[in-house]
Amino acid sequence: MERNLGWIGLIMSTHAMKRFNKSKYIKQVYDYDNNIGNIRNSERGFSTFIAEVLDRIDDLASTKLSVLEIGIGGGGSHANYMENLTDSVVYGIDHFDKDGREFYNASHGQYHYIRDNFDELLINFEQGEADIHRINKEQADRGNDVKLWYALDGYTQEAADKVYDFNNGAIDFIVDDGSPTGPNTLLREWKDKVSDNGMIFSGNMFGQGTQDAWDKHQNPSWIEDNLKLIAQLGWIAFDMKEYEVLMEPEPHTWYICNYMCIYAKDYNLFEDILTKYEHNITAGKENWKHD
Repeated sequence: MERNLGWIGLIMSTHAMKRFNKSKYIKQVYDYDNNIGNIRNSERGFSTFIAEVLDRIDDLASTKLSVLEIGIGGGGSHANYMENLTDSVVYGIDHFDKDGREFYNASHGQYHYIRDNFDELLINFEQGEADIHRINKEQADRGNDVKLWYALDGYTQEAADKVYDFNNGAIDFIVDDGSPTGPNTLLREWKDKVSDNGMIFSGNMFGQGTQDAWDKHQNPSWIEDNLKLIAQLGWIAFDMKEYEVLMEPEPHTWYICNYMCIYAKDYNLFEDILTKYEHNITAGKENWKHD
């Protein structure tokens, strides 16, 4: 561990300056009075972990830092990244299609939420896209770039190849905040697209924010079976309820689920962070520690 952290320190010394402002990011995402762009992650207990990992990746990345979030929504997460990064590129993918009303009206199953809330989502998405580009323009001196893809399923090979090619290589930090069909789908498409020094983070591995996902979480055997699957695929799963910070007097997030999962090609690069949260690991510890 000491040898690993010493190597990280050597890498850090090669950077003229930090590109990610961790302390400002953490302060911003927990300031619910002025910012709810990341409130789902903060209320579920994820935000500080995300900040610590991105700070470490910043130390390790030797080229322009790249961050992708699957799921754009109102753009709050992307805005928070851009406001706390310099010399970086922020990507976003969302399957919502602003011109797809007829398609959603004729669809069944997985698109019923979009169909039933299309007008509200359209306003949210248009405002979010405008805000992201406005922030990037207003803060042009930060040297950040942004690229958003809409009407694109983030859990397909097409999406993974498109972002990888646009970035001219692997992405440093991939955040899953969309609606995956399962952990195998996310990992299959993106495993080879994350950098050697990077990480894939998912706050959606079991689903979240819906009655259906909440109901499944009440079944211990369902949780146990899915944790075993996640571990077999190479993920590490955590229960982060200990760190949830709820808005008062009522939480903003519906059906809060506190499970998150991570995948890295080299978990040892994040050893001190994983050690800090080791007691929160619920599955996959063997993918990091081979006792």
